[in-house]
Amino acid sequence: MIWSLSRAVKLNLSPSFILNGLGWTAATVEQHLKKIDERHVRVTWSAPVGPAFALSVLGATVASIIDEREAGSHAKSGDLGNRWLHDHSVGSGPFTIRKYIPTRRWSSMPTRFRPVLHRD
Repeated sequence: MIWSLSRAVKLNLSPSFILNGLGWTAATVEQHLKKIDERHVRVTWSAPVGPAFALSVLGATVASIIDEREAGSHAKSGDLGNRWLHDHSVGSGPFTIRKYIPTRRWSSMPTRFRPVLHRD
């Protein structure tokens, strides 16, 4: 978790501004992420925001936890595995992507996913 969040901030690519909302910068992010033990990490922030905002930020895609060993093993020129991750997945949870086809798009939204809008 610490490596993934630090990586996102340090790469400073377009989605990192979301994590910067917590007051994290490349120079300070690691002081806000401390390993307590094998199952716990203390997360702090310097920005004047509340816990609800912080949880929303940590739920954003840019805060996804990836496998440090696998992504790091594909690092080139200090990119922390970023280029390799454009067409590979190394999540750390119980689910995996069996096949990724970057050019495939929905031709139309499946019915079960169509939003229902109501005007008050």
